[in-house]
Amino acid sequence: MRTPRTRLLVVSTALIFALTGCAADPATKEPKEPSPNTSTTEQPRENQDSEPQSTPATSDTVIPPGAYAASDAFPFPIPEGWEILDPFTEGTLGKDVSIDGSVEYPGDAKEAAATYLDLLKTAGFDAYTYAPGEITNQASLAAEGNINGTAYTAILNFDVHADGSKRVSITIVEQD
Repeated sequence: MRTPRTRLLVVSTALIFALTGCAADPATKEPKEPSPNTSTTEQPRENQDSEPQSTPATSDTVIPPGAYAASDAFPFPIPEGWEILDPFTEGTLGKDVSIDGSVEYPGDAKEAAATYLDLLKTAGFDAYTYAPGEITNQASLAAEGNINGTAYTAILNFDVHADGSKRVSITIVEQD
C-alpha cells in the first residue's frame, strides 16, 4: 500500500521541480551572448504611423524643391502653391517659445496631409500622422526637427473652417 503513495510523492516532486525550473539544464536557461565577431542589423520599421522616435534629427532641416519657407526668419517648409493665410508669428505656449500660422491646402484633407507628410520627411523632419489631432480634425500630422539650430515639434491640423477655407493650422513649439 505504500507503493502508490510513494510513486505519487515522487511524481509530484518531479512535476514541481520541472514547473519551477529546478530540473532544467542551467545551460539552456541563460540566453547565449553574441560573440564579438557577430554583427546584427536592425530591420527598419514597417509601420510609419507608430510612435515617434524620441530624438529628432541632429542636423537642421532644409527647404526641399517644391516648397518655400514660412518666413525669411523661420524656414519651416510650406508646399509650393499653398497660400499662407495667417502669417507665422512668434508667441509663447506655456513657458515655451511657439510659432503659429496657417496655410490653405488644395483638395481633400487626407491627400493634402499625405503630400505634406512626404515634404516634411524630405525636409529632414521626423514626421508622422498624429492620431490625437485626427479626433477633431479631418487630418493631422506631427513633426520633430531642428530649425536654425533649435529643436522644434510641430502639430499640423487639416480642417475646413467656418468661413469655408481649407486650412492647415500649424503650431510649432521649441523643445526643452
